[in-house]
Amino acid sequence: LLMFIWLCLHTIGAKYTFAEVPFDWFNNLIGSERNNFDRVAHFAIGLYAYPIAEYLIRNKKFNPTFSCWFALFAIMS
Repeated sequence: LLMFIWLCLHTIGAKYTFAEVPFDWFNNLIGSERNNFDRVAHFAIGLYAYPIAEYLIRNKKFNPTFSCWFALFAIMS
């Protein structure tokens, strides 16, 4: 599901270019004049840290604490 969402966001961004995507409803919601579609689409990449961390925990590659730190740093990057 996350991959599908990411793919949809980037397909929309490729069609309109990231700066010109009709994303006004979100900008009005947060009170911004800048088009934030680029930020939202690239933040979605950070959400992939969750399945990676879950995989690492389930396969006992890392402990849950390390995996949570990994997810946090991946999202922040």
